[in-house]
Amino acid sequence: MLTAVLLIAAQLAPLPAAPPADADADVLRALPKAASVPGVLEVWRDDVVIVKNRLKAGEGHWECVAYYTETVQLAFPFPVQVKKSRATAVYLDTQRARLGGK
Repeated sequence: MLTAVLLIAAQLAPLPAAPPADADADVLRALPKAASVPGVLEVWRDDVVIVKNRLKAGEGHWECVAYYTETVQLAFPFPVQVKKSRATAVYLDTQRARLGGK
């Protein structure tokens, strides 16, 4: 009896909607720009992984966390390269984007 109730409840529960197809591009555009001075200070991101979590069921609000390795290379006065693991959260409102809002 209990398994039948659980099966019915599982069938009635709404399926989680998939994040928008261009969510990764939106997250990458929303990340803060890396400060670089060509030939002196170079900053770039490697191994980017984006994790998307829906904040509320039935709404288009997403929390996207970008995990990446930030590499900072300094050429002057002596060459140094530092790598750090970073995480940055970006919040997307896909429902507002569908309605044409900013």
